[in-house]
Amino acid sequence: MLKKLKQKLTSSRNQIVRQSKRGRQKKSKSLTGKKGSTISTRLRQNRIISIIYKPKLIIAVFLLLLILAFAPYVKAFYDFSPKREVSDKGEPGQVEWNGVNRIITLIVGIDQFSDEHRFVDAIGLLVVDPQRSELGIFMISPDIEVYVPGLNKNSNLRTILNNKDSKGNEIEILVRSVESLMAVKIDRYLLTNTKGFSEVGRYFDPVSLDLRYDLNDEDVSDTKGRNISWSKGRITIYQDQFVGFLAANEYGNDSQLARQSRFLAEFAANLDSLRTLANIPQILQAIEDNVYTNISKNEFFTLARHLWAIRRDQVKLAYTQSASLLPLESKGLYSRYSPLTESIDRDMSSIMFNFNLAKEQARIEVFNASGIRGMANSRARWITNSGGRVVQIGNARNITEQTTVYVANPEKYPVTIFEIERIFGKNLVYATSPYEEKHIGDIIIVIGESVVR
Repeated sequence: MLKKLKQKLTSSRNQIVRQSKRGRQKKSKSLTGKKGSTISTRLRQNRIISIIYKPKLIIAVFLLLLILAFAPYVKAFYDFSPKREVSDKGEPGQVEWNGVNRIITLIVGIDQFSDEHRFVDAIGLLVVDPQRSELGIFMISPDIEVYVPGLNKNSNLRTILNNKDSKGNEIEILVRSVESLMAVKIDRYLLTNTKGFSEVGRYFDPVSLDLRYDLNDEDVSDTKGRNISWSKGRITIYQDQFVGFLAANEYGNDSQLARQSRFLAEFAANLDSLRTLANIPQILQAIEDNVYTNISKNEFFTLARHLWAIRRDQVKLAYTQSASLLPLESKGLYSRYSPLTESIDRDMSSIMFNFNLAKEQARIEVFNASGIRGMANSRARWITNSGGRVVQIGNARNITEQTTVYVANPEKYPVTIFEIERIFGKNLVYATSPYEEKHIGDIIIVIGESVVR
């Protein structure tokens, strides 16, 4: 009897438990849906939200957007092709810049009325030193009268492109004339006209700097022909005012050249802006259309990378000061000045002096065997301006064909040797035997007739 009663109680308890479970299951179904779907399942059935649960699709969309964003940049880099100035036939065997050693670039801005009438309005040297992370800007007065190698006569820098004797060879004549004036080896050139500079400049940031005086030159205007002026203090030069600001000459050459160098310094310091980054395709196209240069495509991008990283405190500025120029009688619309070379060398020493070369402390002797008077003094000045230590200058006993270098331990002076090769070029040869004459130098340079070729 007790056993049957116990079985009934157990059966009743199990029945209650089963009913309780069925009740909970029904309640769960009523919350999740008729077919037992969860909230997650219902969300996945939404076409838009379902993308979240497909990571491969997300990656594909991201890559597509990335390709669309960078396609113009890739095309611009691929298509970019710098062009040489019309008279530049190309230097045979031009050595590619390695991106490590200093590179000196001649920058030229011209006012072009026609193909036959081009006047140099602005000219200077851009010195990039990757090893020291420095940029040097040296502006030169275009009214200096210089000796023109090859033409064997003097000419004003401003009008040298119009010289009838230089036709068909204008850019080489200009480069060699500036080399003769400054006693430095120029590696590359950049040339554009006022219209071209405005076209390129429109894709960069405005330039801000401190102006120490009011500037109101009635002869300058913006690209739309409107007269422009600036009050002293912190000013902003907008893109359509770039050329006018650089051309203003209200207070004379010193003021203009100093202002040009400061403008270029601030312009270079702004290269890492978002506007520049966004406009890279347009900038490259504008440069290709409006700038002439013998900088190769690879060199251009390497140079741009170094300039991009330059800070304002890494920029050195200088210019040919009026105290370094002797006024001459004018022969036309423009002033003329004779350069005082010792003063000019002092003006540019802070920029051109190569400290890495000076550290090697090589004693250099220069002897003239070219038959051209003054050649040893001229090239010794080139070496000294670069930081070299010239201990003796003189004439060799005999005229020789080749320019020859005598050096017992070239591995001790790699920077000095590199600079000598820059200065004397491809016609340089190294002697296989010691210099026979009495000497005190570590390096002896005997300049031959080949130096003038």
